[in-house]
Amino acid sequence: SKIAIMAFLNRMHEWAYLAGDKFVYVNLLVFTKMVQMTLSHGLFEWSAASLSTLGSLSLWVMGDVDTAYHIGERALQIQERCESEAGKATTFASFYVFLFHHMKPLQSLSKLFLEGYQSGMRTGDKAMSMWCLYFYVIVIYMTGKPLKVIEEQCQASITQMVELKEEDQASCLRISWQLYLNLMGSSNNTVELSGKAMDEMEVVFTPATHAYFIIVKTIASTLFGRYELGAHLAIEKGDQQYLKTEEP
Repeated sequence: SKIAIMAFLNRMHEWAYLAGDKFVYVNLLVFTKMVQMTLSHGLFEWSAASLSTLGSLSLWVMGDVDTAYHIGERALQIQERCESEAGKATTFASFYVFLFHHMKPLQSLSKLFLEGYQSGMRTGDKAMSMWCLYFYVIVIYMTGKPLKVIEEQCQASITQMVELKEEDQASCLRISWQLYLNLMGSSNNTVELSGKAMDEMEVVFTPATHAYFIIVKTIASTLFGRYELGAHLAIEKGDQQYLKTEEP
């Protein structure tokens, strides 16, 4: 059935992403096909999510912020029209992580990520719900909330992520948590991310979490004045396929 095809395509994009940078165009084809099916047959549960992700991919491939943002806004309108909330957390995560900040102030994002988190929990999309929760914590740090408040939110969020067996999100947030502890002076370390939240010498990284570790360690190097180390980390090879998704 067409619903089964859409579900298969929705999983296929995950496989294409994990397969590496050279499969980014497979991702583009997958989401183009999902959008085409929506235009031909009407709305599916994942129609809005596929359109928002197509907007993100068009930004990565073409570098056209205005077009990507226009596509993302149409995805939000479709999400509002859908009777089901399924896919809403994915729509929010894709649009607000990769597109929204190009046009709007970061301060407006925190409530939206909380909405995505709550929607994902209501619909059973725990993976994307936890990503929305993760990005909520990152945004409140970036917008200048007190470090003590952020540190407490990290503890509560990681506990929930672990309970739901969403280890990727928990691992990424532990890396940020340790940075916040270092900034608070709650660790004897500065650029070394070792302490209450994690020990960088003992963690077994996945390619994605290692890429994020490099990003956070580069930030720590900058904040603590270790510019040479930060520059070295910034040009380190081997994480390019993941780091590209973090670029503005």
